[in-house]
Amino acid sequence: MLSLADDTKRTDLFLDQKLARDRTLLAIRFQGLDPVIPIAVSSGQRLTDFLSREMLQAPYHPYPDFDALKVPFRAIATDLVSGNRVVMADGPLAEAIRASATTPLLYNPIERDTMRLIDGGLLANVPVDVARKQGMDIILAVNTTSGLRTADEMRAPWQAVDQMMGITMAVLNEQQLKDADVVITPDIGKRLTYDLRELDSVIMQGERSAEAKVPEILRLIDQRERWQRLSSDEMREFDHPTVEITGGSIPDSLREQIRRAASLGTLSEGQIRSHLSAIYAGGDFRDVRAEIVQDWFGSRMRYVLTPNPRLTSVTLQGCAQIPAESLKTVFDPMIGRAINYQEGVKALEQILHVYRQHGYSLARIDSVHFNELTGELRLMLDEGIINAISVEGGVRTQDTFVLKEFPLKEGEIFNIYKADRGVANISSTTLFEFVYLEVSYPGGRPALTIRLKERPSQLVRIGFRADNERHLQGLLDVRDENFQGSAMELGATVAGGDRNSDFMLEYKAHRLFGAYLTLSANTFYRTYNTYTYESDPVTEKNHWRRSQVGEYQDIRYGASIAFGSQLERLGNATAELTLQNVRLKDIENAAALEEQYRLVTVRAGTVVDSKDNYPFANSGVGLAMYYEFASEGLGSDVGYNALSVMWESYATWGMRHTFHPKLTMAFADRTMPLSQQFRLGGRETFFGLREDDQRGRELLLLNLEYRLLLPFRLLFDTYVSVRYDMGSISTVPEEIKFSALHHGVGAELILRTPIGPASVGAGKSFYLSKNLPENPIQQGPLLFYFALGYDF
Repeated sequence: MLSLADDTKRTDLFLDQKLARDRTLLAIRFQGLDPVIPIAVSSGQRLTDFLSREMLQAPYHPYPDFDALKVPFRAIATDLVSGNRVVMADGPLAEAIRASATTPLLYNPIERDTMRLIDGGLLANVPVDVARKQGMDIILAVNTTSGLRTADEMRAPWQAVDQMMGITMAVLNEQQLKDADVVITPDIGKRLTYDLRELDSVIMQGERSAEAKVPEILRLIDQRERWQRLSSDEMREFDHPTVEITGGSIPDSLREQIRRAASLGTLSEGQIRSHLSAIYAGGDFRDVRAEIVQDWFGSRMRYVLTPNPRLTSVTLQGCAQIPAESLKTVFDPMIGRAINYQEGVKALEQILHVYRQHGYSLARIDSVHFNELTGELRLMLDEGIINAISVEGGVRTQDTFVLKEFPLKEGEIFNIYKADRGVANISSTTLFEFVYLEVSYPGGRPALTIRLKERPSQLVRIGFRADNERHLQGLLDVRDENFQGSAMELGATVAGGDRNSDFMLEYKAHRLFGAYLTLSANTFYRTYNTYTYESDPVTEKNHWRRSQVGEYQDIRYGASIAFGSQLERLGNATAELTLQNVRLKDIENAAALEEQYRLVTVRAGTVVDSKDNYPFANSGVGLAMYYEFASEGLGSDVGYNALSVMWESYATWGMRHTFHPKLTMAFADRTMPLSQQFRLGGRETFFGLREDDQRGRELLLLNLEYRLLLPFRLLFDTYVSVRYDMGSISTVPEEIKFSALHHGVGAELILRTPIGPASVGAGKSFYLSKNLPENPIQQGPLLFYFALGYDF
């Protein structure tokens, strides 16, 4: 919730968006030709979503204002534009709380009318004066300020800003606390605001501190009551009182309290009123009064209680989503008894709680009617039928596009689960700085407003990578993510280094015709250099080595068009037609591999990606499978058929231990040309082999990885990864045999740096030879690997 990571979860993104984010180091947005500098680290979307959900799921809603809550509430914020303090007493409750908790540089300010609202603590961290102005008699202030940060705790810009705010607020805090009647200061030590560890102990400290102040609070209440009596006409006292209670029974503790007060010899009018108020507050009586008779013998007081009528039956109307019979069970303990007001309120809250459990956040008790003659309680429920849905804040983005992403429609009953999904859908388009669902009641009927603020859709993505195989590579991606205001993309990508290059112009539509249909088209020019390897003559027993003997370049250019369907946010299923000219060019000792031809391919495939993070996934699965063919009938110079399947899974235990199995199988017929053949070798696929050590038409590969998040950091989060690889590749189909499988083992130390993962590792490959039964392990050389940055 308070994470400063991407506001949109990876699992909420479409597949293409996941891949784009996975390879990006830096994204710069532009308004025209001017770069847009973010004013905060995070938009606070996750925090806003959390607060919105909690407020909607609460039994009491702030309509018409915050006084309608069970406990009246005020939120304090600071307007950055005017510099004034803002006391919020109405409007969206979640937005008010979010504004009041917005730390500058950490979260974007909340925009409300012409104001830009941030943490009210800048001007009133302990707003005692606000409570006093609201007419409160006794002010209890809770002081949870934790002091200033140390030098080691100010490493980030927002931490320095938080320190400056703390210094500014210190004097104001002291002044406000002096004006409070009671100050409760939990012993939480020097705990920072966003330290969420051991929250149970923090809550317990707060309870203990409050309990310790109870005697002081009770004394203060008694003093205020005495003062009020002195300033009113309630000082009249009655000597030698006797008290009789008629009409009903009261709790023994309250009866004893009244007896002790009377035994002191006098009762004041204020005390009598206090007794009556306490009896009435119990909720069992509809009327409570005192009759007082004075004579020579003293004062006789009779507290006359009129019980509430009995409840005989309950009728519920307007409940279509949840059976009335199941809702009525909350009143079962009350049937046949006099109605208790407090129990009745709890029963009504339980009905709302049942609705909230089913996701009906706007369900409410519209009216309550009790027939005293029959004892029937009649409830009219409003289950929250949506009267209207509108969009506010869109500039380029069409309202119809936003509403298509929102599953709730006018005339439906509001459901929080659908609403959450809709907000996530809209937010995950990455077109908006924030998305907020506001509920209002014009004419007493629920209306939804999807409030949003657009991001500039023109952006430049920059990527970087360095490794021991491809050396230094860069990526520059320029695009409009909201072309024509319907979330279509138009972009150009330039990527590569000294051994590869990629130039591409592309168009993408993530949604067609209001459905999860996709369309993409691109034109491209690519080069990719590949080394060739051969086995060296055996010079050491039980050892083998392969050396680089040549290099060739794969050059291709063409265009492709793909049509498919999104599998919601899990992945996609597509059919793609690609027309390209392919040339293999000799760079060194690879003249025999030179070839040139036109290639027309059709690929049908499915990709599923539910990984929660990249590249350090903790959960989720990946699945990629496709069938591809080229045919001379389509205009291709060569023809072939190929099938490929890849599956992987991530599972994490204890937050630190992650197991990652991966299985890859690929098959093609004998006519598949070298340019299309599968590859094996390198840090990502097989330890102990160089990148693309071997190519072939049939591939079988199993990778088993264990990753450990170390309990200490080497400047950044630090991981150790150990992987076992087993597989083989063959140029001739049906040649792979389990007895001929190669094996690889390796380990890496990986740092999670701001510019991407930085890894150093080593691995060794081996195979088992049947010809040497006494020592069958034939091992290759120990190879070292390094990589910095995201793979693209």
